[in-house]
Amino acid sequence: MSLASINRTVVGLTLFAAATVLAGCGAADPVSSQRRGIVGGQPDPGHPSVGVLKMGKTAICSATLIGRQTVLTAAHCVKGFDVDPNRLFTFATNATVVAQSSEAAQTHVYPKYSPEAGYTGDVAVLQLKQKIIGIVPSQLLTGAPSTGEALAIVGFGLESDSGDPFARVSVKKVGQNKIAQVYGGDFVFVGGGGDGVCSGDSGGPSFVMRGGAERLAGVHSTGSFQCGAYSRDIRVDVYAPWIAEKAEGDLYKGEPIDVEPPKVTLVEPADKAQVEAPLQVKVEATDDIGVVKVALLLDAREVDAKTAPPFDFELTELEPGQHQIDVIAYDADSNQAKAGASVEVLGEAAPDASVSRDAGVGSDGSPAVDDGGGGCAVGSRPAASAAWLILLAAAVVGGRRRRARGQARVRRRRRW
Repeated sequence: MSLASINRTVVGLTLFAAATVLAGCGAADPVSSQRRGIVGGQPDPGHPSVGVLKMGKTAICSATLIGRQTVLTAAHCVKGFDVDPNRLFTFATNATVVAQSSEAAQTHVYPKYSPEAGYTGDVAVLQLKQKIIGIVPSQLLTGAPSTGEALAIVGFGLESDSGDPFARVSVKKVGQNKIAQVYGGDFVFVGGGGDGVCSGDSGGPSFVMRGGAERLAGVHSTGSFQCGAYSRDIRVDVYAPWIAEKAEGDLYKGEPIDVEPPKVTLVEPADKAQVEAPLQVKVEATDDIGVVKVALLLDAREVDAKTAPPFDFELTELEPGQHQIDVIAYDADSNQAKAGASVEVLGEAAPDASVSRDAGVGSDGSPAVDDGGGGCAVGSRPAASAAWLILLAAAVVGGRRRRARGQARVRRRRRW
């Protein structure tokens, strides 16, 4: 279910009973169906692996990068209510969208996902078309979480309860709570124990600490109508084998990932410099692991590239006028950095070869002959040109005489 399904669905009796016992409130609903974000908590400048899941341009849920091209979210975010299965996964920090984005190439919903049975199996895996660079994915929890264990809950919601629920994305927020109870496929936490989840947080993560590092333990699934009173997460460890299968090997397990972009400087030319062709372009590029390519762009078009230093180039053909010169350095993990300069190339524009600047010289260097039709110069020998003009005039005169005789015969026939 997405934000468009506000207050449409109420979960089954089993979840209703759990909500009533644990939170003393009414029936629970998918947490994307309300209008607020994390209840309590603070704006979260961290957790870069947690992003926004979009349908078209509309933010509908939260999600977590768990591989270089693999995303984990809730099944109700990608199935039902005419939800388009093709997704755009977008990273955002605070209220600023976007660092990177990639469309989903494949969307997998857990085969036994059942809204009718209390939203059991409410997990989905998205395989992206492009690798997300510069972001370390989150690592899944492999063991079971424990009752009373501390949680860091993260997600996005809307900024306001009023107006269009699709109007805008809230800041990413992180809250703190503790697991109230662990069940076979999920766990719950309640408002009395800390912060809770609500609209737009569906599909987002709950983290626990293991060995001094955070592990993704739960996926936000459902919650009470009164946001934050009761929240339910799907246990990641229970569904880990299916998640790994759909990730097809792209599952982060703690291996080092290069997230540092190269450093690149355009040494020459300087910005706003006046230059002449040929132009020498000097570049300095470094990286903590290694630069694998430096590309040279002229007016946003790549014109040259080098894979080893020195990263210097020569631009031999430059039209006079303003030009933008950019250089982009890449490392082996596709991190990149860019530098550039705007320059003015001095010199006169190249003459138009089709029209001579000198009325007495043709484009091939031969004497020009005025054709009498507006001053266009035709490069040819004067005698040859004169002969052709005579023949052309004779043909025109002859044609006019033949047409006149033909018209006279027609008039005579018409009189009969």
